[in-house]
Amino acid sequence: MHTRNVNTAAQASSERWGKNQPDDVVTQQRALFTQLAGVWNLQLTLEAEAQEVFRLLRALADNAFSIAVMEDSRIHPLTAKQVIQYWLDAKKLAVHLYAGTGAGAWECVRNKLEEDITFARELLQLNPAEDA
Repeated sequence: MHTRNVNTAAQASSERWGKNQPDDVVTQQRALFTQLAGVWNLQLTLEAEAQEVFRLLRALADNAFSIAVMEDSRIHPLTAKQVIQYWLDAKKLAVHLYAGTGAGAWECVRNKLEEDITFARELLQLNPAEDA
């Protein structure tokens, strides 16, 4: 590969991901996942625990969505496997540690994420990218 091609590829990658580089988001996901695992140790009231579990699950979902690439031809957005893996593992952890509270919070956040994806897809259809 020529140097010019490498420089162009690096530039395209930066433009594609914007501020949220996949490595940065993976680091954030890992930190959020660790926080989720430790909520039970904070000895919060049930209501405060539910709010914190919801907040962390929502942050995990937002991170996953923040680097997703929406394409007209795909049903689901493209995202880095390591980023989405923390989101999927968070469901298991939330259900295991927080039982019904965790399952309910995860389902609520999953529904919101689905709405966000649907909204982004509708925007994409309203404003299709111009062919270069």
